[in-house]
Amino acid sequence: MTTEELQEIGKICIPGMRLSISDKEHTAGPGTHELKGYIYSTLTGVLKILEDDKLKTKIVTVESLRTPSILPKAGDIVTAKVTVVNSRMLPMTEIHWYHISTAENELGVAIATAEGSPQGVSMVPISWSEMQCPKTLVKEPRKVARIIPENINKALFPVGDKTEEKGDKK
Repeated sequence: MTTEELQEIGKICIPGMRLSISDKEHTAGPGTHELKGYIYSTLTGVLKILEDDKLKTKIVTVESLRTPSILPKAGDIVTAKVTVVNSRMLPMTEIHWYHISTAENELGVAIATAEGSPQGVSMVPISWSEMQCPKTLVKEPRKVARIIPENINKALFPVGDKTEEKGDKK
């Protein structure tokens, strides 16, 4: 590790602060992200550089000064309530921002209300790509989640019906 890098460790960082070049020797870790060849801080916290002996790289991280909270990371599946959808880009000062994807069949809209429908009336799925309000009959395009019921195995493979009865008679 160079003298410059040793001096940088422990430095206080703010969101959007450029920390390092992103190359074969330096990779973005927790509390950071890579953009256009540089590593930037996504948190207010302390800069730490971790050595990865297997990959022969230095992982640039920022640890929050506050108590760590449980936040989803890339690849996690979450249940979320989306209240606003717009196409603007968030500024770099936003501490927590997430890209939500419904690329897999199991992911998508589970419960929705139509824009013009009465309060509290849930839309019903009519296809994998469309939902309809039962009161106003308004149809809206939505990517509907393929939700598998929790009790699907019990319905398909009943346990303890005939085999237990035969065993009890002996």
